[in-house]
Amino acid sequence: MPSEEPFGKTNEQYFREANKDYEIEPFDNQSLEEIKRLLKEGKYKDPAQLRDHMEYVEDLIQRLTAIIQDEDKAGIQNFSLRRDYAHIKELYATMSALLDKLEG
Repeated sequence: MPSEEPFGKTNEQYFREANKDYEIEPFDNQSLEEIKRLLKEGKYKDPAQLRDHMEYVEDLIQRLTAIIQDEDKAGIQNFSLRRDYAHIKELYATMSALLDKLEG
């Protein structure tokens, strides 16, 4: 079932009408950059904070999965979104490994 967008349009309808690829929102990009910075600088010491950020990244992955599926249905090949999606999944895996280390 397609994802519902505001104003009664599905993602698929939005992509067809907009005739453009979906791009990650600037807010999400800023949040991801902040998470990468915290990882790089070794700032994650509290497992609860890391879990909270992992939940955000997991939600983003789920949203992007739905968008990619809807774009596929609309016949849109969005390679930049797929590349970003792969990087976000790698980020999540890195965060998961760190959480295991912090809790281990």
